[in-house]
Amino acid sequence: MRDSHEGLTEIVCACQRDGQYFGAVRIVKSGEAATFEFGVTESGYYALKRILDSRPFDSMPGIPCRFFFSGSYTGAEQGTETLTFGVRVEQGDTAKNFEFKGPRALLADLLWFQGLHSLEPASGLKRLDDHLRPV
Repeated sequence: MRDSHEGLTEIVCACQRDGQYFGAVRIVKSGEAATFEFGVTESGYYALKRILDSRPFDSMPGIPCRFFFSGSYTGAEQGTETLTFGVRVEQGDTAKNFEFKGPRALLADLLWFQGLHSLEPASGLKRLDDHLRPV
């Protein structure tokens, strides 16, 4: 397992607006950090919510968790578009990799963000203030 989240895509939030679904990730490329919102399917939204709502360590309020796509995944379950992928969960000094299930389209999006070498390819996406979360 990695010793840090450096270079990993942080899963920031999932939201629903006007019947559409969105996720947001924070990436750091070439020393520059940015948070981007991107469209997801309904099943992608619920997969992100499962990740963000999980509290695998201490569930005390006020101790935030951070979630990072680790880049690992396994093949689709027979007859479905569901894959299993790794997420590094950090809370304070504690960190561990966990597996979550989600649709192939969501995994493709996370892999795309992870593979970026600069922020330029994502420039067409809605960029969020790093201190704000989408509503």
